[in-house]
Amino acid sequence: MTLISEFPLFTKFREASILALGAISGGCMEELKPHLPQLHPFLLSQLTAPDSLPQLRCISAWTLGRYASWTVSADEPSLVACSIEALVGRLLDRNKKVQVATCSALGVYVEAAGELMTPYLEPVYRALMDALQLYRTRSLLCLFDTLGVMADHVGVAIGEGPLPGLYVPCILKRWNDIGRENPLDPSLLPLMECLVRIAVVCVMNYQP
Repeated sequence: MTLISEFPLFTKFREASILALGAISGGCMEELKPHLPQLHPFLLSQLTAPDSLPQLRCISAWTLGRYASWTVSADEPSLVACSIEALVGRLLDRNKKVQVATCSALGVYVEAAGELMTPYLEPVYRALMDALQLYRTRSLLCLFDTLGVMADHVGVAIGEGPLPGLYVPCILKRWNDIGRENPLDPSLLPLMECLVRIAVVCVMNYQP
């Protein structure tokens, strides 16, 4: 932690420090908990800062995901809200590696938060649908997986009211577009798996 505070201008030091924080999360969580209220805002700043380099954004997103369980268990809704807002804000990053890292981290947060995601579903789905138009190849596969994770872990809230009308038509359109362009596109299978997971949760609200 001395490394983080004393060398804020040296990207390599910051990147190595953030990587170490993520790597030790599994075995040192209890020891780190007293420091996480200070470290968590630092990680958010590295993800969201306008001048943050892509490698810092990637590793910060990954490390935030490693501490998703702490964020949820801290019983402070603002922590979850700030984390989701930061990750959603980076979904449309132009760097493909950042897209993958951010989308993956969002999926980890969804797994940890479950139904606590309900208040944020509309802005999250809006951002994901914007990403659906932007993403290609590996980023797109990661997006499909995150959409499936939301169906599995958030539950019936993703199929209530007008929410399915926000994202299901967009996904179906992307399916039709990919199928017309290349019926053998390898992304079609994970896309169909994603649609099935959504349909199981939405039930009759999926029908229209």
